Amino acid sequence: MYQASTTTRTAPGGVREVQRSVSDSRSGVRKMAVGRHLGERGHVVEKEQNYYTGDSEEREDFINIEEGWLLFNREIFYSKFLEGFKLFQNI
Repeated sequence: MYQASTTTRTAPGGVREVQRSVSDSRSGVRKMAVGRHLGERGHVVEKEQNYYTGDSEEREDFINIEEGWLLFNREIFYSKFLEGFKLFQNI
């Protein structure tokens, strides 16, 4: 059986979160990706696992962000990201 889903949440100020998942029982592959975006900047983490072989892999993509910048400013990036959703929920 093959299943795939995508969920996108958005808030004012260019705040966006995208979640994607895929599961394929024939190949044994499961994938999940979560992307968090502030305007033109984004951070995407993707995990993949084959439950037949036990192999797993994790990747990170940085969109208009240098990896070193996010390492030092991760708290700032994610606090602004969460702040966007909190402001949207209080409206």
